[in-house]
Amino acid sequence: MKNILIIVLLIILSSCEKSISKGFKKDVTLGLSTSWDGLNMKDAYLMDLETKTRLNTNEVALDKKIAIVVTGVDNLTEKDGKVMPSIDIQVADEANNVLYDGKDLLKSEYSKENASTLDATLTIGSPMESGKSYTMKARFYDKNGTGEIKSEILLKVK
Repeated sequence: MKNILIIVLLIILSSCEKSISKGFKKDVTLGLSTSWDGLNMKDAYLMDLETKTRLNTNEVALDKKIAIVVTGVDNLTEKDGKVMPSIDIQVADEANNVLYDGKDLLKSEYSKENASTLDATLTIGSPMESGKSYTMKARFYDKNGTGEIKSEILLKVK
């Protein structure tokens, strides 16, 4: 009887897995911290948009285009076969003065497949300066639901 109860409990927990997704991941090499609550994700990383490659450092040059990328995004609320993710991006200097505060940067509906990888794009430029550090925060969220993924990294401008 105990075995049957354990099996039933496991089935119930596995069927609820999507609705209770919550976690945290830190890339210690880059210092990229990512947490998620209500949405699922597989990976988060920093990408050089020119070469479409993962960066293995948080040091970036002026005029470089980068992105915080999250992959395997799932559990977005579907309405009429479409999902509505969006992104907020904030950049602050060493004194925590906000230099950029972009809200609700995605305005379209997407298929679930096209929303499984999301990226928060940033061009390293004025008023950022060489030799200084900046905190970039990205919030990926479900406009039809309550789930979100938050990433944060300290960027050192060369």
